[in-house]
Amino acid sequence: MSETEVSIIDLYVELRYSFVGMVETNKTTRFYRDVGRRVRKFRERRQMTQAQLASAISLTRTSITNIEQGNQKLPLHKLAEIAITLGVDSNSLIPAQISDNAEGLESTIRGQLSDRELDHVRSVLGSLRRTK
Repeated sequence: MSETEVSIIDLYVELRYSFVGMVETNKTTRFYRDVGRRVRKFRERRQMTQAQLASAISLTRTSITNIEQGNQKLPLHKLAEIAITLGVDSNSLIPAQISDNAEGLESTIRGQLSDRELDHVRSVLGSLRRTK
């Protein structure tokens, strides 16, 4: 994952949580903690250990622990790999607050991103809208 893609994700999370008025010292912390809880929930439903999930997606068990605790940022391609491994849609790993007002987010960030970055965000938002 490129630095541009990571910065798009961080910008998306930052703007999204600001957009819904969430007040938190580090807004991305809550997002990653929520994602981690979802990963753990679905992993446990599959009766899979952290080591098994880690092996399936080429990470260490420690990385899975850190992801589940919200202490490690999760690149999109790894989020997709986790979803496939756990047999769930990747959108089910994204907190509901993100998809609640996705339409307003696009208008909020328009003009702040390059066309390529905006296309990427639109793609993510489109997938969130389809899961409603």
